[in-house]
Amino acid sequence: MTDMKGMEQSLLGPEYLYWKRILKPSDMGMSDDGNFGALANNIGGLINYVEVLVTGKGGSTTGGPLGDKFFLKTGGQCTDVASNKLVDRHIYINNIPNGNIPFISSGLGGTNFTHFEGLIPGTLGNLGKLNPLGVFKSFMMGGEPPCMSITLDTVTPVTDSNFNDTGQDNNGTETKYVAVADVINMDPCTFPGKTNPADPSQRCSETFVNSRYDYDSDSSSSTSSSSSSKQKSKCKYKYSTIPNIKKYRKNKNKKNVEKTIMQDFSKLPDDLYVKAFYACISIFSLYVLYRFIQKYNKK
Repeated sequence: MTDMKGMEQSLLGPEYLYWKRILKPSDMGMSDDGNFGALANNIGGLINYVEVLVTGKGGSTTGGPLGDKFFLKTGGQCTDVASNKLVDRHIYINNIPNGNIPFISSGLGGTNFTHFEGLIPGTLGNLGKLNPLGVFKSFMMGGEPPCMSITLDTVTPVTDSNFNDTGQDNNGTETKYVAVADVINMDPCTFPGKTNPADPSQRCSETFVNSRYDYDSDSSSSTSSSSSSKQKSKCKYKYSTIPNIKKYRKNKNKKNVEKTIMQDFSKLPDDLYVKAFYACISIFSLYVLYRFIQKYNKK
């Protein structure tokens, strides 16, 4: 039985039990005591459970978004573009939500919402990845497609001798060979440099910052300022200096003049899909609170 389970996990990936990483009501001090202290703990516990579902920032033993990410061996081989040798081919599976919400993220130029990394946005993101075109492309790549070596973070469950998930995570990094076509389709926010190595034009864009814009606020910026702007684009922040629509490109005999404006992205964007998402999250949160109160009223 143990050998069968080990073979299953080698083919499909490790077993990751989400419920073992979600705090119990008793762990957060929730109880049925009729005092204000218990009431405060119960409300705080409900908020933590909502955060697990929506933001992924609370209510879990990890203190962050839940999920695993790992390299899975495909059983096939590919041709390394660097050495032109045959190597074992892998695919990278990332089950940790990164704020990529279908339709909304694509409508905002590939922007990831770093404040929505809970189980519900993660489920929506997985639904968006169900693209049948990817299956057809895998058949068209051939038996030994070109691949490249990439190094990525991994989060795998700690298992016992029977390959059962213990509820603890093992964090690390691995280097494997992945087909170039698969790397191009990966989210650039997955890579350490926040840039897709197979397609450098794909850069990570988080919150409400669009990677298509430059972040230099001074026309006389030097190499140091450009490097600081690149570093700035990797961080999570609310405000960004975005070039105005009217740009004056640099000519050989003219100075480079660029007008910039400051935009406040902390407000809700005037976008129908974004508003609909916020509305659905709010309704679901109210429903969870209503069902919880109704359950205790029956007692």
